[in-house]
Amino acid sequence: FLALKLQRGSLNLQRLDLIDSEIDDPDAVSPTEILKKLTLYDVISDPVGAKYFSSHLRVECSHENIVFWRAVENFKQKWAHMRENEYDKERLASTAKILYSQFLTGSCLMELNISSTIRDNLKKSFESGEISVYIFDPAQKEIYNLMKNDSFPRFKKSRLCLRFVKAIKKRQVEKAAEEKKRRNLGSHKSQESQSSGKSGSFLDDSFTRLRRTLKKRMSLPRFRKVGGGSGGHGKGDSLLSANSTGKMR
Repeated sequence: FLALKLQRGSLNLQRLDLIDSEIDDPDAVSPTEILKKLTLYDVISDPVGAKYFSSHLRVECSHENIVFWRAVENFKQKWAHMRENEYDKERLASTAKILYSQFLTGSCLMELNISSTIRDNLKKSFESGEISVYIFDPAQKEIYNLMKNDSFPRFKKSRLCLRFVKAIKKRQVEKAAEEKKRRNLGSHKSQESQSSGKSGSFLDDSFTRLRRTLKKRMSLPRFRKVGGGSGGHGKGDSLLSANSTGKMR
């Protein structure tokens, strides 16, 4: 029955090639490349990947492995910055004993398949009271290697892994589209600022040319004062006054 379910869930590489052919971006990483580079840690550290891998382990009747690995990760994160006092030490020991009873005793429902050496060392540590934050590290490492070498290669050939790869690809496409949108918005703003700067410089140049034209016109003879001191009339004014006086006489 297990072999039949695994056979039904075998990965169809033609479907991956079909997804590859739908990619418009030549620089994008293809789903086939994603699958080749995929590691166990990539899967179990991703919420979506951990969900699919857990479903795969349930089919193989080894779901306790991923549950234990996560429980130890949470245990270490919680007690990594433990204060050195008796109260915290007692709480640490109590939490560690709960984990031990869930996964490493003969009567537990999710007993792990680990070596007798690691099991005996853990038993001695609990009996002697030498309990630290990293007490489960050897067992966690062995379970990780077990998943990596046993369950994970089969998971990479399953339809669940295909769904995970498609989810990664969708995420990458959405991220690339968002970055492209952001770049286009930035370039649009820079173009607007450049065009406003050009229009400002054009107005400045127009005013400068207008000022020069007016200055040049004002320097023509018909606009220039003929003679003249600071307080009196000009020479032309005196001649006009003289002529007018003569006519009056």
